[in-house]
Amino acid sequence: MPTKQHSNEVSIVHMLPMLVLFFNSAIGFGFYNSTADSSNATVDLAMQQDPSQLIIRGSAYLLALILCAKNFDSFFRNVIHRWAFLGMALYVIITMMWSAYPVKVVVYWGHFIGVSLSLIVASRYLVRHASLFFPLFSYGFGLAVTYSMMISLIVPDIGLSGERWQGSTANPNTLGAVCLISIWASLANVVVSHGYREKMISVLFLVISVVTLYYSGSKTSAIASVFVIAGMPVLLSMRGHDLLRKFAIGAVWLWVILMLFVGIWLFSPELLGLEGLLGAMGKDASLTGRTYLWDDAMTLIGQKPLFGWSFDHHMSANEYVEVKYTHFHNGYLDLIVRGGVVGAILTSAIIISIFMNIRRLSGKYFHMSISYMTIVLAILLHNMAEVSLVRNSNNLWMTLMMIYFFSGYLLRYSKRKKRKNNGGTIDDVRAQ
Repeated sequence: MPTKQHSNEVSIVHMLPMLVLFFNSAIGFGFYNSTADSSNATVDLAMQQDPSQLIIRGSAYLLALILCAKNFDSFFRNVIHRWAFLGMALYVIITMMWSAYPVKVVVYWGHFIGVSLSLIVASRYLVRHASLFFPLFSYGFGLAVTYSMMISLIVPDIGLSGERWQGSTANPNTLGAVCLISIWASLANVVVSHGYREKMISVLFLVISVVTLYYSGSKTSAIASVFVIAGMPVLLSMRGHDLLRKFAIGAVWLWVILMLFVGIWLFSPELLGLEGLLGAMGKDASLTGRTYLWDDAMTLIGQKPLFGWSFDHHMSANEYVEVKYTHFHNGYLDLIVRGGVVGAILTSAIIISIFMNIRRLSGKYFHMSISYMTIVLAILLHNMAEVSLVRNSNNLWMTLMMIYFFSGYLLRYSKRKKRKNNGGTIDDVRAQ
């Protein structure tokens, strides 16, 4: 256990910037979003331009910066090992050199750094109180979903988009993504938590999130949530003598099967006889125009494949092709349009680092590692038809980066504690 003095240095104040960012995105934006195009990327751009959002998010960034400066030695020792993040941070700002709107890139980079600092300081607190991770996400996002459910039922002028629930979020797909995180965190808390009351609260939020997800009509989030609910027990059942091999093989096969199915569903649904099913789901074979956007994305990628058009919210790219929205309804194409192959490689390095950290943690923290693996794969699946990769205000991207920083911190903290007291566990996390 850390000394009292050391624990006092890492106070709960370290959690505040992250909480502000997560719940500002999950709860507060729908009330003043008045744009006709309320896609996630439009919301991302509007949030970074709205004065009230700059005040809210800027305050969180400033507090995170102060906390990092206050504990600069610890911050530097941990961040210097996050080379994938450092490479991405450097590359984002470099893209201003070929952007037609360099100021937009600078603003985007400021948010990228601010969000990252907020997650870093939260990770520093959570490694010393690791048993709080899943309850925090389960109860926090569960309450956010419950709030949106109430808004949808009580104030339909705000909470409904046509017949679909959007609650207090900007659009139904955003609500679906919030439900996805809540479903994952609640299920993970049921698996990891020891207390009966904590499990029952998470079960309640799990049910509320499933119901809300259904009425949001977000098909992509629904598919990702089915993967979470089905995939987590399958991966948990694979614990055995050859743990890491089964862990890796099981995750890879689940991912390959799902990607094969989804790939056929997205590009050749006729091979599965899904036209009728898509029609029943309110989709056409082009996924309500998504494939046309993907064609435009491929055109833009062909013009600047290596370095992309820069991280200026597609403002440079929009001058060369008519784009209906500010994203392409595919996280991978969208990322390559903005950052090119180089941006995709750096983002892949972050994701690979997460998988490597999960593998190293799985021996001592098996259930926790499986839970992280499940949501990372679900986020990657979600990006087949939606966009969250390297989107600063998106809760799925912030969740991915939170796991990236937290797992890295936890590895280093565990090694330091092992050297100090021969492998003591961290708080009450189930070390199995």
